[in-house]
Amino acid sequence: MEKLREYKYIVLIFIVVLSLLFYWFEIRPSQIRKLCASGTNLSGNKVIIPNSLYLDCLRTNGIEI
Repeated sequence: MEKLREYKYIVLIFIVVLSLLFYWFEIRPSQIRKLCASGTNLSGNKVIIPNSLYLDCLRTNGIEI
């Protein structure tokens, strides 16, 4: 029990860091991809190729391909 109290803050920081990393590398990119996919479907501009519009949206939101 003494060891648990000693490492309580280290474990808490570790869990917070893992949670932030999971958000940044898993949840955030999937939300951006979903946003860009729905944005290309709603676009009324027929001149722009939807794939290039999708890739441009990804780059604008910080995902490099």
